[in-house]
Amino acid sequence: MQADGFTTALGQEELTMAVPIQAFVADDAGQGLVEYALIIALVAIGLIAILTLLRNSIGNVFNRTRNTLNTVPSSSY
Repeated sequence: MQADGFTTALGQEELTMAVPIQAFVADDAGQGLVEYALIIALVAIGLIAILTLLRNSIGNVFNRTRNTLNTVPSSSY
């Protein structure tokens, strides 16, 4: 069978399916999206790690703030 200047053993249906598959493999339009997704994933992992390490310190800050606000006089001036 002759197709696009070369002889092939593929049938016409397989040739018509090969062209879109080759175009899909060669297309790099989604590459930027994948890179952004990887960056977001790395930032999320970093934030989770930092918050896990500092959870006691962060909790202490909120507890001190709560205690300070609870000791404020409630009467008006």
